[in-house]
Amino acid sequence: MRKIFLITLLFLLTVFACNRFEHNFEPEYIAPVAEIWVDSVQGYAPFEVTFRDSSNAGSKALTSWKWDFDNDGVIDSENQNPIHTFSEVGDFFAKLTISDGETDSSDSLLISVLQAGSPLADFSYDIVTAHAPVDVTFSDLSVQGTFEITTWNWDFDNDGTIDSAEQNPSYVFSEPGNYTIKLTVSDGNLESSFIKNLKIQENSVFVELFTGTWCTYCPIAESALHNLSEENEFGEQLTYVEYHMYDDLGTDNIDIFSYYPNGGSLPITVVNGNARTFDGADVNLENRIKNTVNDVLNAGFEAGITLEAMNLENNTLDIEVSLDLEETVSLNNLKLKYILMEELDDQHQNHDGEYLHNVVYYRNDIDISAYNGETIEFSITDLDEFPPEVSEDLILVIWIQTVEEVFNTNTCNVYNVLTKAIN
Repeated sequence: MRKIFLITLLFLLTVFACNRFEHNFEPEYIAPVAEIWVDSVQGYAPFEVTFRDSSNAGSKALTSWKWDFDNDGVIDSENQNPIHTFSEVGDFFAKLTISDGETDSSDSLLISVLQAGSPLADFSYDIVTAHAPVDVTFSDLSVQGTFEITTWNWDFDNDGTIDSAEQNPSYVFSEPGNYTIKLTVSDGNLESSFIKNLKIQENSVFVELFTGTWCTYCPIAESALHNLSEENEFGEQLTYVEYHMYDDLGTDNIDIFSYYPNGGSLPITVVNGNARTFDGADVNLENRIKNTVNDVLNAGFEAGITLEAMNLENNTLDIEVSLDLEETVSLNNLKLKYILMEELDDQHQNHDGEYLHNVVYYRNDIDISAYNGETIEFSITDLDEFPPEVSEDLILVIWIQTVEEVFNTNTCNVYNVLTKAIN
């Protein structure tokens, strides 16, 4: 009788644990993001424009497309990829609104319809993406019409205020964000405008800590990184993870521990792959890590990661990302690395009796040395094999890193990192 009771109890506990896991891992809904593509944004009246929907659908399929070609509130087309002829001269903000039946998203684009003989405004700038603050130089590429161009008016944040009247100005963007740059040129009689978008991104730093619950001095390093990650000074620009060694939280991290040069004892703190490695811990460790993080942030932006889609179903997490790599980033031995970590582990304590943070439970990587600009898709399977208590606050961390067969301090660089909660 006792044996039957124990078997029944074990079965009920197993069912409870599985149900708890399934409950916590609800698939995350990702809203659609509208984006317009056109074959040309300026021309002489009558001006025929081919519009294409380049939107990101998110978690669900799109169900409707509503185009308002002159932004007057009237829907002009419900085709996904329409063609429209602008017969009047003027600037028109064509607007696309998409929907997946749950969420709407809109995008607009300036279409300039010019009178014959007008100048054609155009320009370029010296970067596509950058880390704020950044000084950007703009080059006028406008083509004169019947008469020579006499004025150049630049609006660097599209707020209606002229920021420069130089032909080829420079401008400092001090904050990250998406900026709409507008140039209006005139020959004294006729004028035209041209708009481009500039994305100023935030750089980020990735810190790997090798630690163990048995380690006497490891809590100093754990506390230093936790304090720095909570400070408003860095915000989301600092991400750190804990690889546990020789305890019941981590037994398979020997390979990555051995890859980085170190003295062989814990804790070991590695900042951005090759920026700096700290052996051991003392009261000054937090400040030393902070100074290194600032050095990395000030070095400049070289790569970006954008989460295009993420979906959890049947204990499988499907992820799609796009990358934005500067020319300075070599594809040789380039990896897209990713881990799942538990944000707060209240089931285990360090040597000082404190709960743990950012404990790595899963890690993998993808060779992207042949990256061609397309989105990258990958999956993490068998999530039901994770301990049930881990499911409550799992975080996905993705970063780009050069990983040669043997560690090279000159090249083993982490370029950027992205974090995302999955429940």
